[in-house]
Amino acid sequence: MKNVKLITMYIVIIIVVVSAFINASAQFEGLKTARRENGSLEVKISELTESNMRLEQQIAYATSSAYLDQQARQMFGIGGSDDYWLKLPPEDKKLDLYPKVTKGKDLPIIQQWILLFTR
Repeated sequence: MKNVKLITMYIVIIIVVVSAFINASAQFEGLKTARRENGSLEVKISELTESNMRLEQQIAYATSSAYLDQQARQMFGIGGSDDYWLKLPPEDKKLDLYPKVTKGKDLPIIQQWILLFTR
């Protein structure tokens, strides 16, 4: 009877030790997984922080007077006092880029040279 009690006690101790070892190894694996996830989340946080800084810079630019002036020029054609504007003819109107050449009076060559250099 004493041997049976001793054997059951050893079996119970072995079961407790084995279950504690299994539980510890499972917790160790869970800890490794959590550390990996923590590292990936830290990388995402740093990327989001950089993205947030870029967006804040874009917001600051969007509310600046330079951006407002650019948008006023681009969308509405409104310029500043130091801008020069060209008034272009409508596209449907044809421009005469090559005027017709007419023959002038028939002058002697010497008079043509004199007129060329004295005008």
